[in-house]
Amino acid sequence: MTGETLYELVRGFVNGPVFGTLARKGRAYSKEASGGDALSVFKEGASALGISPLVYWAALFNKHHSALLSYVRGGYAGAPPFRVIKDMVCYLLLFYALLVDLKMVNEEDVKEDGDA
Repeated sequence: MTGETLYELVRGFVNGPVFGTLARKGRAYSKEASGGDALSVFKEGASALGISPLVYWAALFNKHHSALLSYVRGGYAGAPPFRVIKDMVCYLLLFYALLVDLKMVNEEDVKEDGDA
Protein backbone atom coordinates (compact mmCIF):
# COMPACT_ATOMS: atom_id res chain seq x y z
CA MET A 1 0.00 0.00 0.00
CA THR A 2 1.42 3.38 -0.95
CA GLY A 3 1.50 6.29 1.45
CA GLU A 4 -1.11 8.11 -0.61
CA THR A 5 -3.41 5.08 -0.61
CA LEU A 6 -3.00 4.78 3.17
CA TYR A 7 -3.80 8.47 3.64
CA GLU A 8 -6.94 8.24 1.49
CA LEU A 9 -8.07 5.07 3.25
CA VAL A 10 -7.68 6.60 6.71
CA ARG A 11 -9.16 9.95 5.67
CA GLY A 12 -12.23 8.23 4.22
CA PHE A 13 -12.65 6.10 7.35
CA VAL A 14 -12.32 9.03 9.76
CA ASN A 15 -14.37 11.51 7.72
CA GLY A 16 -17.14 8.98 7.04
CA PRO A 17 -17.82 6.20 9.55
CA VAL A 18 -15.91 7.67 12.51
CA PHE A 19 -17.44 11.16 12.41
CA GLY A 20 -20.83 9.69 11.56
CA THR A 21 -20.68 7.51 14.66
CA LEU A 22 -19.50 10.41 16.83
CA ALA A 23 -22.39 12.55 15.65
CA ARG A 24 -25.02 9.83 16.05
CA LYS A 25 -23.89 8.36 19.36
CA GLY A 26 -22.82 11.71 20.76
CA ARG A 27 -26.37 13.01 20.58
CA ALA A 28 -27.84 9.75 21.82
CA TYR A 29 -25.54 9.37 24.84
CA SER A 30 -25.34 12.98 26.00
CA LYS A 31 -27.46 15.93 26.93
CA GLU A 32 -26.19 17.72 23.84
CA ALA A 33 -29.59 17.52 22.15
CA SER A 34 -30.96 19.86 24.82
CA GLY A 35 -27.93 22.16 24.66
CA GLY A 36 -26.10 20.35 27.45
CA ASP A 37 -22.78 18.60 27.87
CA ALA A 38 -21.70 16.25 25.07
CA LEU A 39 -19.42 14.45 27.56
CA SER A 40 -22.08 13.98 30.24
CA VAL A 41 -22.13 10.18 29.91
CA PHE A 42 -18.56 10.04 31.22
CA LYS A 43 -19.00 12.67 33.92
CA GLU A 44 -22.30 11.39 35.28
CA GLY A 45 -21.25 7.74 35.13
CA ALA A 46 -18.03 8.57 36.95
CA SER A 47 -19.85 10.60 39.57
CA ALA A 48 -22.31 7.78 40.23
CA LEU A 49 -19.42 5.38 40.84
CA GLY A 50 -17.16 7.79 42.72
CA ILE A 51 -14.38 7.65 40.10
CA SER A 52 -12.90 10.12 37.66
CA PRO A 53 -14.37 10.61 34.18
CA LEU A 54 -11.07 9.34 32.73
CA VAL A 55 -11.31 6.08 34.67
CA TYR A 56 -14.92 5.69 33.55
CA TRP A 57 -13.82 6.34 29.96
CA ALA A 58 -11.07 3.71 30.32
CA ALA A 59 -13.55 1.08 31.46
CA LEU A 60 -15.74 1.72 28.40
CA PHE A 61 -12.76 1.84 26.04
CA ASN A 62 -11.38 -1.40 27.45
CA LYS A 63 -14.45 -3.27 26.19
CA HIS A 64 -13.49 -2.37 22.62
CA HIS A 65 -9.80 -3.01 23.23
CA SER A 66 -10.59 -6.47 24.61
CA ALA A 67 -12.78 -7.22 21.58
CA LEU A 68 -9.96 -6.27 19.22
CA LEU A 69 -7.49 -8.45 21.13
CA SER A 70 -9.95 -11.34 20.89
CA TYR A 71 -10.07 -10.82 17.14
CA VAL A 72 -6.27 -10.82 16.89
CA ARG A 73 -6.02 -14.00 18.96
CA GLY A 74 -8.82 -15.97 17.37
CA GLY A 75 -10.65 -14.07 14.70
CA TYR A 76 -13.73 -13.16 16.74
CA ALA A 77 -14.44 -9.67 18.08
CA GLY A 78 -18.18 -9.90 18.71
CA ALA A 79 -18.63 -7.42 15.84
CA PRO A 80 -16.89 -6.89 12.52
CA PRO A 81 -13.33 -5.68 13.22
CA PHE A 82 -13.84 -2.44 11.26
CA ARG A 83 -16.69 -1.57 13.64
CA VAL A 84 -14.53 -2.23 16.70
CA ILE A 85 -11.73 -0.11 15.22
CA LYS A 86 -14.21 2.68 14.43
CA ASP A 87 -15.53 2.63 17.99
CA MET A 88 -11.99 2.70 19.38
CA VAL A 89 -11.09 5.74 17.26
CA CYS A 90 -14.27 7.45 18.47
CA TYR A 91 -13.39 6.71 22.08
CA LEU A 92 -9.86 8.04 21.60
CA LEU A 93 -11.28 11.28 20.20
CA LEU A 94 -13.66 11.47 23.15
CA PHE A 95 -10.70 10.94 25.48
CA TYR A 96 -8.98 13.92 23.87
CA ALA A 97 -12.16 15.98 24.32
CA LEU A 98 -12.32 14.96 27.99
CA LEU A 99 -8.69 15.99 28.51
CA VAL A 100 -9.41 19.40 27.00
CA ASP A 101 -12.69 19.77 28.92
CA LEU A 102 -11.01 18.85 32.22
CA LYS A 103 -8.22 21.33 31.39
CA MET A 104 -5.57 18.61 31.43
CA VAL A 105 -4.57 19.46 27.85
CA ASN A 106 -4.48 22.91 26.30
CA GLU A 107 -6.09 22.74 22.87
CA GLU A 108 -3.86 25.55 21.60
CA ASP A 109 -0.74 23.55 22.52
CA VAL A 110 -2.07 20.67 20.44
CA LYS A 111 -2.75 22.94 17.46
CA GLU A 112 0.79 24.34 17.68
CA ASP A 113 2.47 20.97 18.18
CA GLY A 114 5.25 20.59 15.61
CA ASP A 115 4.86 16.81 15.40
CA ALA A 116 2.18 17.05 12.72
